[in-house]
Amino acid sequence: MSSERGIAVSRVPDAPRGFVFGALTKPEALKRWLSGPSGWSLAVCKIDLEVGGAFRFLWHGADGAELGLRGIRPPRGRAAGWTGPAANRW
Repeated sequence: MSSERGIAVSRVPDAPRGFVFGALTKPEALKRWLSGPSGWSLAVCKIDLEVGGAFRFLWHGADGAELGLRGIRPPRGRAAGWTGPAANRW
């Protein structure tokens, strides 16, 4: 039995594959829908889909709080970690 914790999310959207891929991989698209709770904005959105690439998201809250997400840790594929003081809020 592994002591690792993880979350798996699965959903089949009613949209063409190319549209969904773009919504999940293009910074300009992500900034439109991945803004977070009310009062938060996705200030930094960097995605490198090349082999060995990574991603970095940084949200800013209305109260000045920051919450970051970055990752990709080979060889397991996508892996992410929350950063910043606001990470402890959730």
